[in-house]
Amino acid sequence: MNAPTGTLDPTLDTFPKLVRRNAERFGARVAIREKDLGIWQSHTWRDYFERGRRIALFSLLGFTLVVFTFAGTGWLPSAHPYLRSM
Repeated sequence: MNAPTGTLDPTLDTFPKLVRRNAERFGARVAIREKDLGIWQSHTWRDYFERGRRIALFSLLGFTLVVFTFAGTGWLPSAHPYLRSM
């Protein structure tokens, strides 16, 4: 099934590109909510993008990064655009 013409932006063909665009457009709006020790935590699009950017900068400096997680937002920075160079 083909998508309707004109509804998809071909420059946003990966998840990292979408995150970057959403951080620019919706910076202060909530992207993800998760419960931590019974308390709901909110993460904005800007928080999410910056968290991934900081992790990526460590990898560019030569640090080895490993993310262990069962569920939640712990794995999300691995999809950040700067991590594609790893």
